[in-house]
This record gives sequence, C-alpha cells and structure tokens, in this order.
Amino acid sequence: MSKPLPPNAVRFRSLAENETHVLRKMLYIALFVRPGEPPFPATILDKPELAKYISDWNSRPLDIAVVAERNGTIVGLAWGRTFSTDNPSYGFISEDIPEITVAVLANYRNQGIGWSLLQQLEEAYKQTEATALSLSVDQLSPAKRLYSRFGFSIYEEAATAYTMRKLLPRKT
Repeated sequence: MSKPLPPNAVRFRSLAENETHVLRKMLYIALFVRPGEPPFPATILDKPELAKYISDWNSRPLDIAVVAERNGTIVGLAWGRTFSTDNPSYGFISEDIPEITVAVLANYRNQGIGWSLLQQLEEAYKQTEATALSLSVDQLSPAKRLYSRFGFSIYEEAATAYTMRKLLPRKT
C-alpha cells in the first residue's frame, strides 16, 4: 500500500483525452515574451505555425503529453510530437525526432516542476522508437538554463532562438 501524497504534492500523469483544451492554454503560457515587448494576443495560437503544436492531438504515434497537477489543478504540462519536412516546426530536426514544449504556470515556476515534467516526458519517449528530443527556445528565455542542465545542447541557431537537442539512450 502506498502512502498518500501530501496535500500540496505535485502528481504527474498522462493528459486525458477530454483535456486537450489544456494544450491551448499551456501553449500560450509557453510562448516567451521578450523583455519590453507586449504580451501576445490569444489569437496568435490560431496561426498555423503555432496551431500545429496542438491541433488534432493524439493523431500521431508520438503525441505524448504529461500533466503536472497540484491539488486537482493542472499547473504544468510537457508534450511532444513529430513534424514533417514539408511542414516543419520551430525546433524541427527530423521527422523521427519529437519536438517538445514545456509550460508551467508562473506561480509554480522554480519549484522543480519543469524538471520533473522533462523527466516524465523523457521516460515516456524512451519507451518509443525516438532517438532524441528537440525543442526551440528563445536565446533570452530563462528556460534555456533548465534545458541545458537537463542535457539539451544547442543544435542550431535561428534568428533569436536556439533549436536544442537531447539524445535518448538506446533501448537494450
């Protein structure tokens, strides 16, 4: 019998099929606004280059999402999916490498939730044929430090962003 979690503990689980609306909210939170710039309008998520990160969720074999939940409230989400050469994403490396996105509500940052989400998502991808993970991060984003500490390295530089990659250990 397992011990009950403390009331303020974070629980990690897969995104449920009826929770796909959370992807939109978290994609907006994941967008980095450079210092001195105004926040993006919510409609930015309707642009095809962003909508493709969440549209038709669970329609691709490597669509994986992990939820961080505290006291019944979703406080973070990490997800990944693959993209095609014909319709690449910002952090696209190849069709067989999922690009991941991580979002944590502002009041819950710097508490280890992002790190734990990365761990959970990486473990899920280790059970697949994926050999690496990629992501795109603004060069000024504080999240870049988290990704570097977690083992992502700069793969490519494009304008004001980095594409970062982490190789996954081969299954034995």
